This record gives sequence, C-alpha cells and structure tokens, in this order.
Amino acid sequence: MSDVFKYVDLSEVELRSPKVVMVLKPWIDVGRVGTKVIRFLRDALGAEILGTMINPSAFYDYTIYRPRTYFLDGKRIFRQPQTRLYYAKRPEKEHDLILMEMLEPHINSEEFIDAITELADKFDISEYTMIGGMYDMVPHTRPLVVSSITNNPDLLDSLNEFQVRESDYEGPTSITMLIQQILRDRNITTNTFVVHLPQYLEIDVDFSGQARIMEILCALYDFPLKYVDKQQGETQYIEAAAFIQNSEDITNLVDMLEQSYDSTYLEIEDSLTELSPDIEEFLKDIGGTL
Repeated sequence: MSDVFKYVDLSEVELRSPKVVMVLKPWIDVGRVGTKVIRFLRDALGAEILGTMINPSAFYDYTIYRPRTYFLDGKRIFRQPQTRLYYAKRPEKEHDLILMEMLEPHINSEEFIDAITELADKFDISEYTMIGGMYDMVPHTRPLVVSSITNNPDLLDSLNEFQVRESDYEGPTSITMLIQQILRDRNITTNTFVVHLPQYLEIDVDFSGQARIMEILCALYDFPLKYVDKQQGETQYIEAAAFIQNSEDITNLVDMLEQSYDSTYLEIEDSLTELSPDIEEFLKDIGGTL
C-alpha cells in the first residue's frame, strides 16, 4: 500500500461496498458546482473524515494552490491544500458512501493515481462518480444540459428527463481521468456528470448547476428530493437576466443560443444556427472558447 493517505481507524466501522462521489478541483469545478454539492452531502448525511494526505507538497505546488490562513473561534488556523475523503454510513441502503474533494496534482501524478486505485481496493468500492461544471455556449433561459461518460449502458436512458447526454468530447483532459479507465478495466461502474453553464454569465457559485447535479444524484443514490433547491438558481438567473438586458450584444447572443439549443436538444428539424462573426468576436472579448 502507498503512504499517500492517512486513514482514520475504521476497525469498528465496516463500509459496505461504498459508492464514491467526487469532484476534481479546480479543472472541472466551474460555478463551484461539484464542491458545493459534495459539501452539502457531507453535512446532510453527517459524513465523517475518512482520510487526508500525509504530505500534500509531494503532489502540489503551493505557489499555485496557496495555503490558507483564517480565524476559527479566535484562533488563527493554517490550512494546506489537500485531497480530502469522507465517509457516510447509510444503514437503510445496500451501499455506504465515500465523498471526495480531489485536488488535481501538479507532480507525481502516477503515485497519486495509484493511491486512489488502492483506495478502491481497500474499501471494495462498487461505483465511482465524478461531478462538476463547465462553461459552454448555452442560454440561461433553457434547462441546463449535462454531459456524461459512463460504462453503464442503461444509465443515460434512465436520466433522460434531466437533459443528460453522452459526451463526445475529444481533446486535452486531466491525468486523473486515468483512474476511471483503471476502474473500468476492473469492471467497476464509473460515471461522469458535467453540467454546462452559460459562459457569458460567469457566475462564481452557480445554484442552478448545483440543483441539476443534485437531481441526478438523487435519482442515482436515492437521496431525499428536498436536497434539490431550484429556487436559489431560478432567482439567481432572473437577477442575471435583469443585469444583462441592457446589453444588446448579450441579448442577441442569448437569442441565437436559444435557437441553437432548441434545434439541438428539442429535436427541431431546422439546422443548427451558426453564430454571426460579430457574436463570435464578442465571445472572444469575454473569454469564450468557440
């Protein structure tokens, strides 16, 4: 076994083929969707710490991921960047749960990956699900789309009501995605759910994205539906709409994105609407990638 993580004493706690739900930070945590969902579940389920890294500096550059200092009960606290693991017992269910806030490594990635796959063996995990958010050219006026990668052939059909679509992405990725490939080779179910957020809004904490991912997790893991809070997201997008309504460039962009969305996801027979050169230039100015 590697010595990357220090685990708590679980001699009196038996985890029953737990399912892992994790977020990869910061690469695929736009709108802090994954982080907020993981932390909500941690608190709602009363999850307890399972393990932390023994020597984070073996994997992280502290000039990129800065340590944090803050006050807690009048005492100054110093906190290093970490990958943290939590566990939640679910006695009423067949499987327990492991929650993971994974911080993407800068160096020694192979050793890091080995440690995660060893965790899978150590606790006999039955499923590994990554959640997150990304910016995309989608309108805030339509249901948010979620792209997915899974080796469960029946999963996508069961989640169709949540606008889950199979991802066809090809291109640069994170080395930690190798974890899923290793687990799939071991016949462990792996899932990825990434919600597409309106790029032109660039909301720091996107509540609608959180609600969409939580809907999927409730369907998969039988969490209470009260965990899904759509109201915050609806209010947030209404406020955003009021802010951008005086910008002709953005309102024109939203109109075109609505047409594109409808022709793609609502199966309208019209061909996909192309963005005008003016809109493309506008997107480049605000940092969009077309």
